[in-house]
Amino acid sequence: VLKDVTWGVQTGDRIGLVGANGAGKTTQLRIMAGELEPTTGDVVKSSKKLRVAMLRQEFVDELIPTRTLREEMLSVFVLENKILQDMKDTENELENLGEDADPYKMQEILDRMQELQNEGENKEVFVLESRVQKVMDVMGFTDDESEDLVASFSGGWKMRIG
Repeated sequence: VLKDVTWGVQTGDRIGLVGANGAGKTTQLRIMAGELEPTTGDVVKSSKKLRVAMLRQEFVDELIPTRTLREEMLSVFVLENKILQDMKDTENELENLGEDADPYKMQEILDRMQELQNEGENKEVFVLESRVQKVMDVMGFTDDESEDLVASFSGGWKMRIG
């Protein structure tokens, strides 16, 4: 990716690499950290005890780029979302019972709905939207951005999302 490159970092310096995707930023840092060997040339460190640290962005690969910001933020509430989905499924099951439905079956569904309602209240599933909105506000996202696709955000903003 790079040819005839020389650069130095002095004690106490903090650096950031900026460049287009695929330009070799992560590769350079991984070479300096000793995770990769350079194909040519050398990495010269002033001391064997020298530490190289970098903030990794690999976790952004776990984000689903086709989700909106709000959907991605809500996705972390796995158990709560399951309760909400189970509530919808149970409501649909009740709606689909015919007029000649077995009363015991109907009672079974109603009991399940009550259990899910109680579980939902205990897990505060009915305030998830407002909790997510607060988090987005604190993190610096605007209301308009809540419906933007995750794919539209830069790497730095994706780090906040992740």
